[in-house]
Amino acid sequence: FYSSTKIWYSLQTAGWSELYQINTDGSDNIQISNGAAEGKEYNRTRFNRTHTRTLFCKTTPYWGPTSELFTADIDFTNQQQVTSNGTTDYEFDVTTDGSTIVWCEETPALSGIFNIFVMNFDGTNQLQLTTYSSGNAFFPRWSPDGTQILYSRYDGTQWDVYLINSDGTNNINITNTSEFNEMSMDWRSNFNIPLESVLITKVVVGNGNPTSLYSMNTFGRNFKLIQTTPNSIGYARWSLDGNKVVFV
Repeated sequence: FYSSTKIWYSLQTAGWSELYQINTDGSDNIQISNGAAEGKEYNRTRFNRTHTRTLFCKTTPYWGPTSELFTADIDFTNQQQVTSNGTTDYEFDVTTDGSTIVWCEETPALSGIFNIFVMNFDGTNQLQLTTYSSGNAFFPRWSPDGTQILYSRYDGTQWDVYLINSDGTNNINITNTSEFNEMSMDWRSNFNIPLESVLITKVVVGNGNPTSLYSMNTFGRNFKLIQTTPNSIGYARWSLDGNKVVFV
């Protein structure tokens, strides 16, 4: 959500990804990036606290061999590259106050192994939080107060949702089920709605579909079913006020 009435999203057409804006009622669907003009694909987006700067991913070509993170003004001017690791930097989030980025990075390059990192919004003070040597850590999401991070971990067998402190301590599996694949989607930023604030997807291990969208608390309890679809749910986000969910 860019605002209470507008959603930014990435769309791939003819093998090329750009960013789009659409109203929450489905009207005024417009392309807002022009990565093709510079030979780059634009993927994903988040914002600083005042929504005057956006964080996004540039890729050449799609999904490799490298993708880097950039910040820019809302019209994509004044761009600043904040990662330059020569590898795949992807799936990111920004704290509610807009000061800190969490993202997943392929370590080492072309290994297929992703870990979780944090840095300042200007790209300084980069810190690796997880040090997995197999599997993947994906979909990192900040807590409302910026002290903890949710993420999805694939251990080679199944997906679970983990919770880790922003300094890398207390890394725990909070779902830890054998029958379901669970993936973190979002953490509600509205402090006035504290319960069932975590948004996840669940699918039976061994099955691709159907996928169910749930909310739960940060202890991995109090599951509340929001939506079940016969298809896959790839992404889901809370609205800014925490009362609605947009999903793909």
